[in-house]
Amino acid sequence: MPPQAYIDGLKMLARRELSEAQVRIARRAVDEIFDHIEDQAYIDASLKKRLRGRETIADDRELQRLFRYLVGQGFESDRIMRDLTARRRRE
Repeated sequence: MPPQAYIDGLKMLARRELSEAQVRIARRAVDEIFDHIEDQAYIDASLKKRLRGRETIADDRELQRLFRYLVGQGFESDRIMRDLTARRRRE
């Protein structure tokens, strides 16, 4: 049977590694949440500026122009399309 000090050392090592893993997971989760919030705020601000006070996108041509602009700014295309589609004028 191994000495108790050896077992205690293994327990401490396991606890430390688990704790470090939990911290990494928590940091990653917080970063993802705040990245999403920041991106959404930037997309909203960009659309507000480009739409010049209007709430809806007039036509497909304007939607394409806004899409190209936002992609050029580095936003994800699926997020852009979701926001643009929500602002599209219903006919």
